[in-house]
Amino acid sequence: MQNNRIIAVSWLLSALSLGACETDAAPTYDGRNPYASDKDEATVGGGVGGVSTTGGDSRSITADIVLLSDRKFAGYLANSQDRALYMFANDVPGSGLSSCTDACLEKWPVFDVKDISVGEGLTETDFARFQRPDGAWQTSFKGHPLYYFTMDGDSGEIAGDGVGGRWFVARDYFAFLGAKADLTPEGASAVAPYLTNKLGRTSYVFMKDTVAKGATGPVSACTGPCLDSWPVWTAPLSLDALILPSSMVATDFGNFDREVGGISVKQLTYRGWPLYYYTPDDLAGETSGHLSGAWRAIDPVLFAETNLSAAPGNGGY
Repeated sequence: MQNNRIIAVSWLLSALSLGACETDAAPTYDGRNPYASDKDEATVGGGVGGVSTTGGDSRSITADIVLLSDRKFAGYLANSQDRALYMFANDVPGSGLSSCTDACLEKWPVFDVKDISVGEGLTETDFARFQRPDGAWQTSFKGHPLYYFTMDGDSGEIAGDGVGGRWFVARDYFAFLGAKADLTPEGASAVAPYLTNKLGRTSYVFMKDTVAKGATGPVSACTGPCLDSWPVWTAPLSLDALILPSSMVATDFGNFDREVGGISVKQLTYRGWPLYYYTPDDLAGETSGHLSGAWRAIDPVLFAETNLSAAPGNGGY
């Protein structure tokens, strides 16, 4: 059953003049959202996160952003017209900045709603707004700026997921990706996205560790004082339903038991390698641990034991 919606489209009328002369400058973004609307009626009920896209026993509320699902993605963010929203690996969550500017915005317009209202399964405090240098406002989800994809021609279409290995449909991910123009993570032969947690904190492997093989678990070479600088990424209680970008698979994650400060914990692993953080990386997007001795940020797509270069012979912690 189709959702009955009262669509009140509100266009931002203050378009910037591009000028009459031809130059080599990048196109100027005029601040408009082609899919923007005021508070439209969205139907929520018994689907993922309480959202129903098939009718049935449901109730109507006014919501600017809702959770939807399809055969591939459960619980993704969409606007009130079922337009999918996206996150960009080049952005640093929580920074109040967007790395998508100029010509990028022609394909990836910003999403923004003032005084946002959310559908069932979402929390308003997870959303915020920041003003871009171009003057436009943009809404973020848990610190991640949100965008549309212009090639999503129909409501419910998700054509932008995976584009360039950096654009992914907006979800409450367990792990995500970061990207820097001057960082080549382990496993990659060129600049590529690297593994982070959901808040943008960079994750590392220690190349002196022993990787898990078959039924034999990994062995961490980082113990005692080493863990003060390189704390472990502790595993969640269950690895059965990790929400991950489509470039990763949940079966690559695992855990093993170890002691940290006399306490037994489960450390998260990726393809058998223990995962750590670096204490001096106290802000999202920082990568000061990469290439420090035998420590590496990793490209989760290409990283594997056979990709590892030789560990430095004199590397310490």
